[in-house]
Formats: sequence, C-alpha cells, structure tokens
Amino acid sequence: MANEYYVLDDNPQIGKAMMSVGAIGDIAKTSIRNVKEAVALKKDADTCKIKMLKNGDITIDINVRLSQGADIAKVCEDLQREIYDHVYDMTGIKARSVNIAIAGFVSDKEED
Repeated sequence: MANEYYVLDDNPQIGKAMMSVGAIGDIAKTSIRNVKEAVALKKDADTCKIKMLKNGDITIDINVRLSQGADIAKVCEDLQREIYDHVYDMTGIKARSVNIAIAGFVSDKEED
C-alpha cells in the first residue's frame, strides 16, 4: 500500500511541502496521553485512522480506552479538543472532525 500525503504547501517556484498521513496519525496518537483518563490501545495499528477527503480536508478517527468511572462525555470532549489542537499546532491542518470510539475501560492497575 502506497503512502498517502497531505499537501501542506504547493509553491510552483520551489515545490511542494507534504506530510505523510501516517505522521498526522502519530501526532494525533501522542495527544491521547495528554488527557488524564484516556488510554491508547495496546495494538498501535488500531488506534488511529486518518481519512483524506476529496476537498482536501481530513477526518481523524481515534479508538481509546477510558479509566473506569471516568466522565465519558467530558473525557471525549477533552480528547477531541486536544487532538484537534495538537494536530493544528504542529501542522496547520484543521481537521473537519475528530471522532472518538471507546473500545473499553481500564482499571487503575491496568493504566500503570
């Protein structure tokens, strides 16, 4: 499977600046650890998918586990904001949507 690239800048005089969709996914995945009660899946390949839309926008789909007893709505909102901001701050890309899927819950012992 060929790598997909997001065009950050297309300057006819000096060329294109592009970023791998996988690199955008890596940025999104690192955002998970910035939200206290969210935990990345152990199988890294299942954690994040970036979709490139025809108009040049992207959507980000993230699978996470949450701490047992977490306020699900608040943690998901915090996670969406963190991922959106982190991707935007590092790349200048504004994601059309950040979709959170809760794959399960972890106890305090599992988080460590």
